[in-house]
Amino acid sequence: MSSSADSGPPDTGGHPSPFASRLNALARRIEIIQEALGYDSVEEMAAAAGMAPSTIYRWMSEDRTPSSSSLDKFAAAFGVNRHYVLKGKGDPFEPGRAPSSHAIAYTLLPEGHGAGPARVLYEGEGLTVVMPREAVLRRFGRVPDPARTYITYVRGESMEPFLPVGTEVWIEQTEERTDGRYAIELEGEGATIKRLAVLGGGRIDVISDAPGYPSISLKHCEGDVYESDHGHVRLRIVGRVIWPRDTEHAMLRMMRQQVGYMTRDLALAIHDAVHPGRLGSGPK
Repeated sequence: MSSSADSGPPDTGGHPSPFASRLNALARRIEIIQEALGYDSVEEMAAAAGMAPSTIYRWMSEDRTPSSSSLDKFAAAFGVNRHYVLKGKGDPFEPGRAPSSHAIAYTLLPEGHGAGPARVLYEGEGLTVVMPREAVLRRFGRVPDPARTYITYVRGESMEPFLPVGTEVWIEQTEERTDGRYAIELEGEGATIKRLAVLGGGRIDVISDAPGYPSISLKHCEGDVYESDHGHVRLRIVGRVIWPRDTEHAMLRMMRQQVGYMTRDLALAIHDAVHPGRLGSGPK
């Protein structure tokens, strides 16, 4: 599977987000490498490379080009492709340096899916995310078929608080039609992520989790044609959201993670205010 360069950060509709630092292109590539290596945190990955975590955090939070010395150290530690880190070109790892012979490659669509106003489904080539089989099994208890599964990011705010702007989501193409969150293409609304309530008798409610967004009631006619209060519309169900899991425990875990990112960004801002021009002990 070939890779293409990242575009800029996903459009958030003009709404500032506390997670914006995670949405720049370089940050996404660093997170892809971290996930592939199986590290739970930047701190763990930095320690393995013999680097200061603040160095990597600075790359991620400001989309800053790494210095040659720090990039060489990072690349040598993990067999990372320097061109991928800097420009998103090529595969994440050098030939023969993938983190595991049992690694699995999934497709990442960096443009994201909407969760609010109409957004266009990304139609270009995706990037390649390489994950150890063991990490996939720990997350899902199975190995989702890479040919029917892709990864993307949430844009828009209609699925908050469970799926805030910038949330990584895994979508699996499936024939299953039960209650849950799905990536859908709804005529007049574009590609988006919504909760579907399957009511029986061919009826489906398309629901946003955030308050203030109206639900849409549909009744199946034939094929992908449904009847709504405003006439006939076409609905294509792209796939089911399989990550984050649709459970209370998963929601609490994600909220704790988001608080951690906010705390980190606040700590960096305070440090910069108190010590202008300095950050931790590592190079920029």
